[in-house]
Amino acid sequence: MASKRILKELKDLQKDPPTSYSAGPVAEDMFHWQATFMGPPDSPYAGGVFLVSLHFSVDYPFRRPKGSLGLDVYNHGHNYGVSIASVKFRTKIFHPNITSDGSIFLDILHEAWGPEVTISEVLSSICYLLAYPNLDDPLELDIAHMYKSDRSKYEATARSWTKKLQFEKKTFIFVCQYVFEDANAARLLWSSSTAPDVARCRRPHHAAAATRCPDVRKMARYWSGHETGSRVWASVLGPGRRAD
Repeated sequence: MASKRILKELKDLQKDPPTSYSAGPVAEDMFHWQATFMGPPDSPYAGGVFLVSLHFSVDYPFRRPKGSLGLDVYNHGHNYGVSIASVKFRTKIFHPNITSDGSIFLDILHEAWGPEVTISEVLSSICYLLAYPNLDDPLELDIAHMYKSDRSKYEATARSWTKKLQFEKKTFIFVCQYVFEDANAARLLWSSSTAPDVARCRRPHHAAAATRCPDVRKMARYWSGHETGSRVWASVLGPGRRAD
């Protein structure tokens, strides 16, 4: 039942794709999706690209799993059972409603949840939250305080985070695309990164410069233990070469 409902919602998204985000299954696993959000214009996140992972329970969308599942979606440290088992930002973001580990709280996933709620509505709620933070129920109290007391500082900090992470992402994706000649493979490789701070480049490189950049070499070394990343290592640095 759950897989049929998820498949129907996927087809609905594909039939009428939104302009502010895209979403779909990871490696054809209907219970694990990845969404890509564009930073809202006229916000400190403008120009940013933010990856969010969604895991669905086998009971979706009807019965709520028990809170003992250790859900990533929570409110002030309290777990609530929901039919979507977790929603988590994979991209670092400076936001009062999103924690440093990517956890996020949305009313629509808790007390406002019902079987009629769709994945599209959840994703649209995330878009709205990026544009309009909820200061009545923040997860990051210090960031919420900064937003209220010094809006200019908050926006400058959020804009700086967004700019820095996008430089790193563009550089990494450029190298992967140069190696694989496949932008989708590059994005997939980036999205599976558990160490996004490995890269410190300030701009994307051309292919020739990428082979000489110490930060790109550092990225290649980091990914040398990754099944796909080992190809980056071999192609950018050459087989058997070190990035010391």
